[in-house]
Amino acid sequence: MSAPVVWLPGWSTGDEVFGALRAVLPGSRHHGCDFGGCVEASEFALAARAAVLALSTPVDLVGWSMGAMVGLELARDLPGRIRRLVLISGCRRFLAARPEAEGVSPQALERMSAALERNAAVVVQRFRERMFSAPERAAGYAGAFAAEHGVNVQPAPSLAAGLSYLGGFAVEPAALRCETFLLHGAADDLCPLSSARELADGIEGAQLTVWPDVGHAPFYTRVEATQSWLAGVLAQ
Repeated sequence: MSAPVVWLPGWSTGDEVFGALRAVLPGSRHHGCDFGGCVEASEFALAARAAVLALSTPVDLVGWSMGAMVGLELARDLPGRIRRLVLISGCRRFLAARPEAEGVSPQALERMSAALERNAAVVVQRFRERMFSAPERAAGYAGAFAAEHGVNVQPAPSLAAGLSYLGGFAVEPAALRCETFLLHGAADDLCPLSSARELADGIEGAQLTVWPDVGHAPFYTRVEATQSWLAGVLAQ
């Protein structure tokens, strides 16, 4: 029997962001997790933990971006309850480890946090524009995502807590034991491919799929390919 699937969304988005992916899976398997009420960095993992423990059987976790990071925490802390871990645009750490490294610098994260108090919607939109590679932006994906999800801005306290979570996130891959599948865009500017490779190399048996010219939201810019990949992963 297939395990239930718990979906963990990324920063500033809600459960609706996974709508197209769920279309290829039986509806009864889906269980969302709402991060909108989280106002402390520690509450994201607690919310996801509650969603997992509310179910009577081990689950498959599908996490995107920040949701992938939360999923990594749960896989480490609840190994008996996580059957399979599916990470879309996940990483070992969010902040760039060195000034010259790829990814988001601590200074950039600080500026985002300060700007939230002035205009949260602008901060969210700029972050979401960065989710897409140059070819994807040229193809109109950033504008389409803004039109589809632009109004779904979470409360400012939750957004601030999410940035705090991202700033402190780091995980040791060797501590993870569950079956793990990773999907990553080679042109991801927010969670660089190098960090995903660290995860894949450190988790025994992990399988990493990389798509060229794809940014931080492969499930949005390559819908059918992601549906096919995910259906194959969850059918194993």
